[in-house]
Amino acid sequence: MNKRLLISAGLLVIVATASSAVKEASPFTVRVGLNSLLGNEAKDLTKASGFGLGVSYDLQCKGFLSPLSKPSVDFDWSRNSGNDNKLSVYGLTYTERMPFSTGDAKMGKENVVPYGGLGLGLAYTDLDASKTVTIGSTAVVQSVGTKKWNLGGRVLLGVMFEERFSIEAAYHYNGSNEGVKTDSFSLSLGVKF
Repeated sequence: MNKRLLISAGLLVIVATASSAVKEASPFTVRVGLNSLLGNEAKDLTKASGFGLGVSYDLQCKGFLSPLSKPSVDFDWSRNSGNDNKLSVYGLTYTERMPFSTGDAKMGKENVVPYGGLGLGLAYTDLDASKTVTIGSTAVVQSVGTKKWNLGGRVLLGVMFEERFSIEAAYHYNGSNEGVKTDSFSLSLGVKF
């Protein structure tokens, strides 16, 4: 897993370096980062920590939350694996990011803008796991999980740098799959290209 994360982070740095020469940023943002499962049973079946990737497309319309909101359609993917089990979550949300300030050009801080946001959409969970259950004095291996659609959402806080780079922390509500809570917390780095 760490090798994949390092490769993903390296590719993000390459894209960021190449895109820094372009003056006008496109509406696409690519994110790479780490995620941590919040449900105890999900942590026991796999590992608490995993990795994730995301892509956002900025919409050219006004937001519902505030005139300053920046709406986007976001696709996120996270993966946790361990103990010969895996959990993949795919999220598709309508998200609005609202800046807490517009920056202060006189102080030279216009390029560092903190923001918060909300997203609502769908989460597709793919849980492929097995666990040992004791029935009486006999241990039985039981298959757990299916592929399931749930209502999904997220709450996020972040900081945008130079209107191109971001650091974002998010809580992802993904629902449950076969009684296994699949919600997670993520921390990601993003680049607009």
